[in-house]
Amino acid sequence: MNARYKKNLIERQKKFGDSIKIFLVTDSKRADVEKLFKRVKFKIPELQNITDDVLINKLFPHSTVPHQVWIDKEEKVKFIT
Repeated sequence: MNARYKKNLIERQKKFGDSIKIFLVTDSKRADVEKLFKRVKFKIPELQNITDDVLINKLFPHSTVPHQVWIDKEEKVKFIT
């Protein structure tokens, strides 16, 4: 995730407040994510991070990163990259 993309996600979360929730999800272990961000001198975003994930990756398989899935309040998928 590049700095511009991260900034856009953070700004989007602030703009929409409680009407949306943005989560960063990975199947990588938390320690590995922290090492990566430290190595590339990148601050972990102030968005909710979910690590060691298996279920979300199974529900929304993907081959590109970042991958977005938008789900509304009625739990309907609205958008997938």
